[in-house]
Amino acid sequence: MKRAKDDLTGAALVRLMQLSFAEQGISLGDGEPRPRLNTPHASLSEKTALAEAVLAKHGPSALLKVGQSVSRLAFDPLGAALLAARSGPDLIGRWRRLERYVHTRHPVIVHSVCESEALLDHRGEPDDPPGPAVDYLLSGLFAGLLAAVGCSELRLTIGPDREPSVVIEAGVVMEGLLPVAAQTGLWRFSWIPRAKPPAPHAALYAPPDQRLSKPTRDIIALVESDLLVIWSLGSLARQLGHSPRTLQRRLTDDGLSLQGLRRLSQIRQASLMLLDGTASLTSIGFACGFSDSAHFARAFKKTTGMSPTAFRMSAKA
Repeated sequence: MKRAKDDLTGAALVRLMQLSFAEQGISLGDGEPRPRLNTPHASLSEKTALAEAVLAKHGPSALLKVGQSVSRLAFDPLGAALLAARSGPDLIGRWRRLERYVHTRHPVIVHSVCESEALLDHRGEPDDPPGPAVDYLLSGLFAGLLAAVGCSELRLTIGPDREPSVVIEAGVVMEGLLPVAAQTGLWRFSWIPRAKPPAPHAALYAPPDQRLSKPTRDIIALVESDLLVIWSLGSLARQLGHSPRTLQRRLTDDGLSLQGLRRLSQIRQASLMLLDGTASLTSIGFACGFSDSAHFARAFKKTTGMSPTAFRMSAKA
């Protein structure tokens, strides 16, 4: 039987689920789904089967609490890219970008979003809904991600306007949740935004070439700290305290353009991620700022002469 297409975080989310269930004291019995750990791939059917089994035995709260373990995703490139968001709207924008990257079967529709609240819709098409188990899982994941990027006093209600149910209040999963038969794909989040956005974090891997000028190295470090951000020369100048003209001159002296520097940074970081662990190509391509898997494969091969898969295998030979 053909495996269902990988969906969103794939194996990273399945591993997160398993770790969270273990922390909650939930064990799977004989005959229940046990997706493989230590593999870069997990199918939509594997994730759904695991979520449905836990929902049937332990209720919605067990799935909503998976988001409380979201810091575990920081060790996957895809998770690190999501956790680098600087605000609630930035996080939701990254999620939508991820959905476009993987062409997800059940995208989250954003009806509205602002600095302190969002209305999200995961009901899908009438003839192809995601199902309550996946709804609870992903809404809890959203809640955990929002909290992790600095959104405090988080509140989540699920269901239509006339009868919404509060399932998370002040960041705490509530007991006595709405029944499985209720409409589970309409989510209203509210939160208190972080008072001040965090400074860009350090590059994930090696520092830039020390033979380059200091301004160019600073640009590379900033670009590589979060490859989902597309910097302009003006925004880099404001961040680094130089004039755009000075930065342009330094880049030119080092034989680089901003666009070329970004592409080289993408390939450099992707190469290091390919050599470091078992993260999926989907995770790596997304975290490095490519628009989809085909774009990643083309750009990587054009620059290195090898496909991402061949590059990873060559290091193991």
